Amino acid sequence: MNVHLVSQALVAWALAVGADVPEGDALATGQCLVRLTVGELFKGSTCYVDEKVTKRPGTLRFPCQGDGPATARFGSYLFRGEMRGGEVDLVLRTEFPWDDGCRWTSEQHLRGKPSTGRMGFSYAERPKPDQNGCMPACSAEATVTVTPPVR
Repeated sequence: MNVHLVSQALVAWALAVGADVPEGDALATGQCLVRLTVGELFKGSTCYVDEKVTKRPGTLRFPCQGDGPATARFGSYLFRGEMRGGEVDLVLRTEFPWDDGCRWTSEQHLRGKPSTGRMGFSYAERPKPDQNGCMPACSAEATVTVTPPVR
């Protein structure tokens, strides 16, 4: 894959959809900023998930050209990861207590190509090690819409 062509296409898309590039133009700062809106969360009907993305839109910051660090913020929660070949892979890990008396961890991912206008959200959880009587784990997924930020 020609990364230069992917980078040029991503910059063209970012400019075409009006991606916000704070403090200068996309080529000068190298960073683009878009809005993320997570759609309906598909999960088991009896599942609680410690997700941090459906209560409000978030923002994705990523390199307008090439590969590099990327982040997505939903309120005070920050997903961290990388942009590689036009695709982002970001993760947020949480820890929480549950009614079963166990402590749980979650791993939440945002993945996909921002240039397509759609990405994916996935959620997986598990009890911390060395606990007994924990409920079955839950998982969830959703579609994420990528749009220019609201100014």
